[in-house]
Amino acid sequence: SGISSDAFDQAIRIEAQGGAGLTAAMAAKGIGLLTAVETSIFYLGFNMRDPVVGGDSERARLLRRAIAIAVDQEEYIAI
Repeated sequence: SGISSDAFDQAIRIEAQGGAGLTAAMAAKGIGLLTAVETSIFYLGFNMRDPVVGGDSERARLLRRAIAIAVDQEEYIAI
């Protein structure tokens, strides 16, 4: 099962190389940690009915474009 965000720091330690491992307390209890890389999809969508970003106006199109440019896609890939 997953680890809740409230218990994460007590259960998991982040190693110097960036990998995840169990804390000594969890390992002493005989708990194991299995990790796997999963395929995931991320997308950014806009509610076209929203009065601020939606619609067909030039202002709304430029705002959506600016938001799309401002999102650091490489940051999401690196997570």
